[in-house]
Amino acid sequence: MTQEEGKRFFIDKAVAQARADGVLLSEAEIYLLGWSEDKEHDVTDTRMHAKFMEETTDEAFELKITKLLKRAYTNDLRIDKNAMSAYKAAYTALTEGDHYIGVMAESVFYDDLNSEEPEPDKGNDQALLLMMGLSVFLMIPIYMYLKELPVFSTLGADSKHVLKAITFMLWGHIPAIYFAHKKISKGYLELIVTSAIFFGAFSLLFTIFSHKLITWVGEEDFELVPLILYFAGLFIIFSRRACYTFLKLHVFPSSRSMK
Repeated sequence: MTQEEGKRFFIDKAVAQARADGVLLSEAEIYLLGWSEDKEHDVTDTRMHAKFMEETTDEAFELKITKLLKRAYTNDLRIDKNAMSAYKAAYTALTEGDHYIGVMAESVFYDDLNSEEPEPDKGNDQALLLMMGLSVFLMIPIYMYLKELPVFSTLGADSKHVLKAITFMLWGHIPAIYFAHKKISKGYLELIVTSAIFFGAFSLLFTIFSHKLITWVGEEDFELVPLILYFAGLFIIFSRRACYTFLKLHVFPSSRSMK
């Protein structure tokens, strides 16, 4: 695929998605979609660029196009799981030049098109979050039941805290890991397994060595510590990509000046 074909591919995707969503793209905006740094510019380009600057800003325009491209990409993957190959070919062609639409394409597709695994379906992500949330509620009654069993009821305070940590670690992560193995990509599974090991081990060590804090924290408050750690771990795991996308688009944008 040539650079022009790759550029036309993304332009057509953005325009078609805008039409489907009822999003207005002005003549100047459509013209700027085909703008390239290494292209000879004429009077028409100067006039269109001036009109573009009257209508919007670079930041607003780039955000609009990235949203359109992302929706088009998600819809195409939902219909055909092999659609990524066409996007990857077009994106690869764009990287050979200095095309403005390549900025938006990079913001949206860089991670996916430079990996071998397709992006996990949003439905799988939501189901995984549900599994994580349910595991939080399950581990509380499970621990309350286990600590009253004869085999554990005679244990000392230290051993009970170890039991608590192990219970939280296993029931808080193993169901999610199993579900992830069945439903989502290998890369995302590795992230969850790594996080489970880290936060599970941290929770275990924390409950073993910090039970002395009960003397000034109080038993009821101490019961909440593993839950706080668990929710903190979930937040870090699932906010990682959201934070990356926000920083990529708004804090460290890769946009190139058209001036």
